[in-house]
Amino acid sequence: MENQPQQTEGVADVAAPAEEPKAKPVAEHVRKNERCKNVPLEWPISFDGKEYKEITIRRATGMEIAEYIGHLASGDANVQPPFIDCPAEVYAVLDDEDLVTIDEELKPFLSERYLKVVNYTPET
Repeated sequence: MENQPQQTEGVADVAAPAEEPKAKPVAEHVRKNERCKNVPLEWPISFDGKEYKEITIRRATGMEIAEYIGHLASGDANVQPPFIDCPAEVYAVLDDEDLVTIDEELKPFLSERYLKVVNYTPET
């Protein structure tokens, strides 16, 4: 019985524990706190058991802007802007005064590419 592994009575071969797969790295913005802002609502909204007293606005990613511009170019104006973080149902019923406030607060978060596409001209 040559070439057969020798077994020692009472000793078990213990396999090394399998390495757990590493989580895939995630890219994150370094200055996160500068990329979003909460805007208080003059006219709060109730939806799905939650009261929205403020809306979070944020700087959108390049991919989000490109997708949104594509929707606008195809005539789909009913798409929620990617820089508004709230359910679409809440966005759809925001009071106009609150939308004006959100638009004003949003200006510093908008990219030059987006502003060119929507032909934004600052008020003088």
